[in-house]
Amino acid sequence: MNAANNSNRILVVVDVNADDHPAIDRAMTLACQLGMGIDLFSCQHETPLASNALGTFVAYEINCEERLQAVLRKLRELAAPYAEQGIDISIDAAWDTPQYEGIIREAVRTRARYVLKETHYHSAIARALFSHTDWQLIRNCPAPLWLVKHGKKLDAPKIIAAVDPMHENAKPASLDLRILSEAASLAGQFDGQLHAVHIFDSSTLIAAAATSVIATGPIPVEDITHDAAQTHAKALHELADQFGLPASNIHMPAGLTSDLLPNIAHELDASLVIMGAISRSRLERVFVGSTAERVLDHLPCDTLIVKPSGFTSSIDATSAPASYWHIEQQHVFANAA
Repeated sequence: MNAANNSNRILVVVDVNADDHPAIDRAMTLACQLGMGIDLFSCQHETPLASNALGTFVAYEINCEERLQAVLRKLRELAAPYAEQGIDISIDAAWDTPQYEGIIREAVRTRARYVLKETHYHSAIARALFSHTDWQLIRNCPAPLWLVKHGKKLDAPKIIAAVDPMHENAKPASLDLRILSEAASLAGQFDGQLHAVHIFDSSTLIAAAATSVIATGPIPVEDITHDAAQTHAKALHELADQFGLPASNIHMPAGLTSDLLPNIAHELDASLVIMGAISRSRLERVFVGSTAERVLDHLPCDTLIVKPSGFTSSIDATSAPASYWHIEQQHVFANAA
């Protein structure tokens, strides 16, 4: 499955053992406003007992079936309070491993428009604790990945589109347009504000200047940074102009993205930051910009990760492990008993 998708389904990854479920709440808000349906999904797995005895594996299979049925009952309970809102909600469970591959398989199967997953946020230490599953989904999930934190609701939200108009790190220009299009659409749907942010990091330019000597001597650092800043600003404003953004909503601070993007999100009281994930080559892993993996933990709000058009996940969604079990979707209809 590639990144392009016109489905109207939202896949919500649910930890049925959690005490609360902000990702479900966020999905319900999106579904009501955008007219989408919701698939509540839980991926389970447990290593089978190390035995060749037929009875052991029969018991294991029975245990899988029982566990998935119990998960479906819990998902139905979680869906019940929302049934009267008239949202098309379905519940689904699979026995699959590793978890991120199971989630991607489900996203492909349901042609998810968004995949929502909670990421735990601890305000006492001001950082989110991203799991191995989160990072693998960031790199490999073909659908836009919405990482939900406790906190701000989508009520007249301020949405940040983190862009790179100079297309550094081999970033395609079309990805910036996709980031801004996604942000503009959500801002419009929720009566919010769109802000375009590009962090101008001159450190690489300064490093290059320090080793560059021409006939007249070293290139003055001030000239290089000034000229580069003007070039970046021009590209940023040309990009933002395509979406009618006023100058007050265009930001280009100078410094390190890992420091400045979380600070801007705090200052603007942002509800969502949208950024892109790219792949440098077929042989290299997908990464999220040059510094975003150092940024994501420190953002105080939700993050939406989008891929370039034509992105293809490295996960083969058509191939499942031998221990795979899947319970067919069960719909929870509005006003159901």
